[in-house]
Amino acid sequence: MKVAELIRNVYFHDSSILHVTRDERAREVRVEIELCNWMQAGYTSEQPEIVVGILTLQHVQKFRMQPELELSADGHEILTTEVTPSVHGDYETLTFVARGGEGVIVFEITCQSVSFHFQNM
Repeated sequence: MKVAELIRNVYFHDSSILHVTRDERAREVRVEIELCNWMQAGYTSEQPEIVVGILTLQHVQKFRMQPELELSADGHEILTTEVTPSVHGDYETLTFVARGGEGVIVFEITCQSVSFHFQNM
C-alpha cells in the first residue's frame, strides 16, 4: 500500500517506536511500534488496548534519523506523523517526530510502499 493510505487508516499519535532496523540490501526499513489500539477507528472493547505492530517500508530510497541513535525498547512516543509526495515518481516520504529519553527524534523515510501487521492479535 502507499504511505498516504496507511496514514489514513492507522492513527500513530501517542504510540511508541520500539525498534528500527534497516536492511540496505533489501532496501527495507522495519519499525516495531507499540500502537494505541484503543485510538483506532475500528477498536472494540473486546480487543487489547495496546498492540505491537510491524511497519515495513519497501523500496526505500532514503532513510534519515536525526539525531542518529540506536533505539531501545524504552520507546519513543510519536508526536506527529506526516506524508509528503516525493519528486521521484511513486515514492512518498513518511515523517515521524517522536520524543524519548534522548529528546526529540525525526525519522524521514522515502519509500515506494508500506505494509503493517500486528504481532499479537
